[in-house]
Amino acid sequence: MDTLDGFFSGDDAGEGAPPALVRPVENPRLPADGGLATLGLLMDTTGKALALVAVTYTIVALMAPHMPGLIALVALLSVGRSWVHSRAGRQLVDEGPRGVGGLGLYASVAGVHTALCVIIVAVNLPDPPIVGLILGAVMLMAWPLLLLVLVRRAEIKAAVQAAHQVDRILVSEDRGLTALGILMVLGGVMMLAVWGAGALALLISGALKLGFFAVISLMLCGLFGVRAWFGLQAGRIAARTRDPQRFMQAFDRYNTMATISIALSALLIVVFGLFAGLQGLLGALVVFPALAAGLVWPRAIRQYADRMLPEVTFTDDPLPAIRRPRDAGLTGLGVVLLGISLPGLFIALIAFAFVGGMFGQLGGLGEWADYRTVASSAVAFVAGWCLFTMNARFQPAAVLYGVIASGLAIWAGIETIGELQTQLAFAGPQLVLLAVVQSVLALTLPLATLWLALRHEEVGDDAVDADLARAFD
Repeated sequence: MDTLDGFFSGDDAGEGAPPALVRPVENPRLPADGGLATLGLLMDTTGKALALVAVTYTIVALMAPHMPGLIALVALLSVGRSWVHSRAGRQLVDEGPRGVGGLGLYASVAGVHTALCVIIVAVNLPDPPIVGLILGAVMLMAWPLLLLVLVRRAEIKAAVQAAHQVDRILVSEDRGLTALGILMVLGGVMMLAVWGAGALALLISGALKLGFFAVISLMLCGLFGVRAWFGLQAGRIAARTRDPQRFMQAFDRYNTMATISIALSALLIVVFGLFAGLQGLLGALVVFPALAAGLVWPRAIRQYADRMLPEVTFTDDPLPAIRRPRDAGLTGLGVVLLGISLPGLFIALIAFAFVGGMFGQLGGLGEWADYRTVASSAVAFVAGWCLFTMNARFQPAAVLYGVIASGLAIWAGIETIGELQTQLAFAGPQLVLLAVVQSVLALTLPLATLWLALRHEEVGDDAVDADLARAFD
């Protein structure tokens, strides 16, 4: 019996039999839904976070006495675009391949937003740089256009056609748990690195001598560290065992700690604002939307789980209604690589066009820093494309990205620490620690991609999902 193909959500296992099998995509390495659920989850999360950040900029622009109204208008338009971005991702989660139509609406809204931003900037600048306007417009439209290209591939079209033939939602073999687990593990590792750096910086700088509020800040930092650990553990369960019940138990702990840490952060900011008077309270108002962005990821996961996991049934004979994924979660990494590579490419192009490599010199990294950005972003984009499409070159592309990006990150970190120690007399242990943490964060994604790509094995139709079987023993 084939135990590895995808199925439609809502199928009832009934008397121990697994759900009906559906395999609309021909690529043997792709999940049954083409990776659209994970793409939707990441779009939903990113759109909500960007919308909250844009709200923060809008409030700042409206409150600042000499801030041009142009800034507030652009920020307000960005709120609307980000909201549509989030809704398009949510539609992919809710409707599966049938929800790809929302990407067309998002691309249209992004086009209007880009045109308005270009017009506003061109009208308000006395001598607008044409090259800069073109690069800015291309940068704003790169992601929506890339999405349209991705979903017009033959595999996605086949999944959409299969999903429209029945009144059910086509989902991946593992309901996206493996990719979600990998992303949560990566996020947990990064947050633990930031938390460790923050705690050490407070201790090294002698901030505890400042009194009560310094101690409270250190305790709050500890809460964020616990949150990161819980998230890492929940991701580990999702990626390794794909046991929805154990995952939800671990996720509930992570979600609770995330809520507590953000709530206490907000309370601490309000208390600081009270001591600072009216201006402090207004400053707290500015911070709250950005602070709320810290809850976007756990809330998005909760909505994703509520949508994708309720139908999963567990029976004694012979299998649960969840199976080993064909992509081993790599399509989720592909989305992340595509998302982070586009801004890096265009920022480097803008740096070359207008400041001739000055970004690197200002950062103390030398004129080759921009070339490193281009190289790292280029190999990340190629690897992201190969991983999301899971084509025949996905493994060498991922390995190439892992090796090149890791090498460039180590190179940049060594140069940064050297510059801090030789040229900046005021460079203390805090700055060196910050440089080390930046290097660790820069290494996390390429090393994880390299490791997962090398461990990937082709999944045959008659393969036994041993690790999932052990989870239910």
